[in-house]
Amino acid sequence: MNNKNKYQNDISNKKVNLTKHVHRLLLGILFLILALPILSSAAIPADGSFVFIAWADSRGTSLYPGVNAATLANLSNNANTLNPAFTIFMGDLCSTFNISCLNDRWKPAMNGNINNGMLNKTFVTRGNLDTYLGTLSNLTDWQGLWNISTIANSVGVANYVEQTSDVTYSFDYANSHFVVIDLPDGGVDTMKPVQIEWLNSDLISSENRLGTDLKHEFLFWHGPIYTVTSSLGNQTPSSALKKVLNAHPLISAGFFGHEHVTVYAHIDNNLISGITNDFEEFIVGRAGAPSVPISKPVDFSDDSDAFAAVNVSGNDFTVSIYRANGTVAYTRTFTESGIPTNYSNPEHWLSLPAFPEKEVDVFYLYPTAWQKVNKEDPNIWVVSNLRLKFSSD
Repeated sequence: MNNKNKYQNDISNKKVNLTKHVHRLLLGILFLILALPILSSAAIPADGSFVFIAWADSRGTSLYPGVNAATLANLSNNANTLNPAFTIFMGDLCSTFNISCLNDRWKPAMNGNINNGMLNKTFVTRGNLDTYLGTLSNLTDWQGLWNISTIANSVGVANYVEQTSDVTYSFDYANSHFVVIDLPDGGVDTMKPVQIEWLNSDLISSENRLGTDLKHEFLFWHGPIYTVTSSLGNQTPSSALKKVLNAHPLISAGFFGHEHVTVYAHIDNNLISGITNDFEEFIVGRAGAPSVPISKPVDFSDDSDAFAAVNVSGNDFTVSIYRANGTVAYTRTFTESGIPTNYSNPEHWLSLPAFPEKEVDVFYLYPTAWQKVNKEDPNIWVVSNLRLKFSSD
């Protein structure tokens, strides 16, 4: 073979090889494009059922190390075996707001200290110890440690909305709506009027958006609506908050921390005066925090570190309390029988005007197209024009 032919063959072979590489590259890019929605968010099961985890209060008994990492990691690994769609942690992560504690100890422990993936599916908000020794000036620093919208996207929630970035937000998942509210002062009595108003409008939006597809509304923040310890017994919901709770019969349950107990209580007018819309309350403030005694009536309690696993299926939701050793301390299935809020009932409004009848302008809409008799006739007729009136009859 002469040099010329050999050169031409080499060029031809290189072109074939290059073409193969280009094809492989294009196929790889196409695969990534098609797989991106799958990789970026979890799929909701076809039957709509799913599991989520609720827990709170992993703080230690001292500023250092600040978190009970061993207990939290143990709980995380147990929770991970249930394959939850996501988890929500309701504050008091460390003994005080400390970036080193959160980044170097809390986050690895939430991943079970073995990088089990739980951190990337965990929503968080603040409690009273997630501040600089009682000052509330660390919101920006807190927001710098989290990207809750990214978590929302990765676990596949819908309609993620923030009232305050990375602390107060809401979202839909399957047939349920979830609301998380920032309480950096701890107790439910410190919920601000603007937060209560936002809660109400957010619930209204979810009810209008999902209609009859909405079966459950779940609430999450630090301080319980019904406190069960003597030290926090004076922390009670405001009348404005109770009015919102009463206005939304699809509220199925609230999950809270703050009190270092593992408790279930059915909330009604017997426990909290003025509550007319019954719902369930779970206080799961023992993700490693030291225990405190219970001093009020409850339906269930267990003196153990634990988390709540909630299995949602249609109108039913089953709450199971898992201890740190993996055993189930309590399980119960509830059926949500509430119906979407009836706003014709004045009791379902936060406020109504004293004189609801108002003057209004009435606009009559007539046909806007007709045949002109004369070329000079106007394109827009006055309302009194008889031809306009007759043609609309």
